[in-house]
Amino acid sequence: FEPPRSPGPVPADPGQSPAPLRVLFATGIESGPRDSKGALLSGEFGSAHVLVPDMRVGLARVWRENAPIRRALLPRNLPHALRLLFALLALALATAPPLPALPAPPMEPASALLAGSPLLSAACCYRVLRRPIARALALVAAAAMLPGLAREGVAAAFAASFEVQRAAVLSFAPDVAVGSSWGGAVLLALRESGDFSGPLVLCGPAPMAILRLLP
Repeated sequence: FEPPRSPGPVPADPGQSPAPLRVLFATGIESGPRDSKGALLSGEFGSAHVLVPDMRVGLARVWRENAPIRRALLPRNLPHALRLLFALLALALATAPPLPALPAPPMEPASALLAGSPLLSAACCYRVLRRPIARALALVAAAAMLPGLAREGVAAAFAASFEVQRAAVLSFAPDVAVGSSWGGAVLLALRESGDFSGPLVLCGPAPMAILRLLP
């Protein structure tokens, strides 16, 4: 007695057209839903089968919600807020214009702090801080802080873009994902995290070093 064999896969109807692919397109950092590449994909696969999420990023368009510069200047926690405040104060000290000439005080700054008026004391302190060496130190301090703030801004922008694309993957369930530049790096991060395991088509993805910015 032989058990009944499985009928096997049902052959596809030659006259039936295959189901259209669902395509997710992740744009570059300066692009958006109206990107020309997204329009090309919509024309090829149909607008109902192509999703182009808006990551709201941009290097030049700093007003966008997830722009790296805006994220860098938006305090997220106390350490970041203190670094930002210190960098801005150092920049202000290094680049502030000189005060109008004041009559020279008849005493040294230290004596003025002890015996002079508040206005005279403030003027003396400012004159001391305005010395070239103080301005140079302030400029160096600001320059040392800005790269870290810029890195935090890029990391926050990338993390926000990652969340936008992950939500799109969960809701749209694409068959294939296409990424350009910044979007390509975001899709690679989705692959690394296991949130998307389908085929990827990457067009000049951003450097893999960006993936290390994720928390």
